Amino acid sequence: MKLATVLAILILMVGCAPPEVSSSKKASTGGPEGSASTTLPSSGSPPPSGGSPSIGAPAKPYTRGTIYGSCVRQFDSNFKATSTDLTATAPVMGCTKDEEPTCPSGFQRVQDTPVQMNCSTTPSNTNVSACYFISMRCLKLAGSDADENYQSGQTYGACLRALDSNFQVTHADTVAAYPLTSCPMSGEPTCAPGFKVVSENPVQMNCSATPSSTFVPCYYKTQRCMRL
Repeated sequence: MKLATVLAILILMVGCAPPEVSSSKKASTGGPEGSASTTLPSSGSPPPSGGSPSIGAPAKPYTRGTIYGSCVRQFDSNFKATSTDLTATAPVMGCTKDEEPTCPSGFQRVQDTPVQMNCSTTPSNTNVSACYFISMRCLKLAGSDADENYQSGQTYGACLRALDSNFQVTHADTVAAYPLTSCPMSGEPTCAPGFKVVSENPVQMNCSATPSSTFVPCYYKTQRCMRL
């Protein structure tokens, strides 16, 4: 066969070959290479017309028993608020010197362990002007926007209690909310099955009515529920 004839046949065969389709187009056309688009829609975007979501429903925004937000306020020796964060962190609402912070529906307000300091302008061993810093936060209760996907080793809930110099409980700040099942005046707090009670470092304060001249120790202790 002549060389010119062979070349003509090869040219004809190449011209009849189907054009190459990229892998991304194959995947999106429902052909044998795949039926789902290789590009996932952004979270919350509706699926393409007639299709189904490529990913599951987004996770619920809160976990039951987790504490969110913050509002730190400073108090003088008479427990009168003197300053604040100025702007609360959601979901805490209202964080001013004269306004108690609140939590929206579906949350319960809880208090972190307070801290006592000496706010005297001329501090010394004999010149003490007690002041306090307290953080208020919001604990998530059960609801349609709360999941119960707990992480092992993570803590949830809070039971803050005050103890006198004899380590007797004088005040329990928290109404128990899951996974905390009790925050009692006597005995130890309890947690739901699958959790264990753990304690944060206690804080010692001077609860004397005249802190400049006398010292009466008292203690604040926060206990939480750790997921096993």
